[in-house]
Amino acid sequence: MNNPVEIEITPKQVTVDTVTQELYHVGNDEKMSLLLGILGKENPRNCLIFTNMKQTAEEVSRRLRLNGFGCEFITGDLPQKKRLEVIEGIKSGRIPLLVATNIAARGLHVDDLDLVINYDIPEDCEDYVHRIGRTARVGRNGKAISLVCEDYVYALDSIEKYVGMKIPVIWPDESLFVEDKSKRIRHIVNSRRRGFRGGRSIAAQRHAQYHR
Repeated sequence: MNNPVEIEITPKQVTVDTVTQELYHVGNDEKMSLLLGILGKENPRNCLIFTNMKQTAEEVSRRLRLNGFGCEFITGDLPQKKRLEVIEGIKSGRIPLLVATNIAARGLHVDDLDLVINYDIPEDCEDYVHRIGRTARVGRNGKAISLVCEDYVYALDSIEKYVGMKIPVIWPDESLFVEDKSKRIRHIVNSRRRGFRGGRSIAAQRHAQYHR
């Protein structure tokens, strides 16, 4: 072709206005406690909770059940039959909480999904958009809450640039940190997370400085 022209069409808006976005800065050691408080505060009919790793999805699901929540998890390692059972469970309302990796970020459609929680914020900014897009579908309202810990805070800047906004930060008071009944029980964790011993105040200050 002589003088070819490339035309690229992109949406004016990456995320929809009907999704309310919030984030909390929290230390890794208190993420579960804060998650329990948020679930109690929001009291969603149904909720999709995203993690970045398969073992974290299984761990979070187990710990939520130990804290009295009806919950299942889904990862790429589950057999297809089991995955379909779990997906049908959350669609039908039998399973109120589903913990998932990015396998559920695209293609999982749940009518009237109240809440999406990023237990781990994704390392890829497009994954963030796909995750929170599971709620507020077909013109409905929805909410997306992200927990930003020291392991993944470096991804926040690129996410905010991609969505074209600073995600509002909510600073929790002590009442939002609920006692975690699973805290003293041994769980599957990766070696990198085992090494952390920091407290909330130090982590929150470091995250806030990075965020600004």
